[in-house]
Amino acid sequence: MSDSKETPAPPGIGSPSCADQGQLEERRRQRIAAKEEKSKNDFLAGLAERKRREELAAQEHAARVAAAKTARKERSAALQAQRAEQQRHREALEKRREEKLAQREQQRRDKDLSLIRAICAK
Repeated sequence: MSDSKETPAPPGIGSPSCADQGQLEERRRQRIAAKEEKSKNDFLAGLAERKRREELAAQEHAARVAAAKTARKERSAALQAQRAEQQRHREALEKRREEKLAQREQQRRDKDLSLIRAICAK
């Protein structure tokens, strides 16, 4: 019977030589090592970028907190100044009222004294 299947080529014919095989294996190892190194470097770069972003976010947060604190202090100082101005205004109004009242009282006394003098002079 005839064998219709092809028989594989004997070793060494159509296949790379042992030296070539070693070089191919070495290149494959180098490619794998390079891919692993790149993967490791990409991972480390990602970690560094994440850390940088987190630090930046923390700095921005600290700046917002400080700005809010400063704004609260400024608002508080402005309110305190406003209250002091209102108090001075109230005190000034009260003083004018008292002066007017004293003036009216003095005018009434002067008028009464004038009437008394006029009556006594008659």
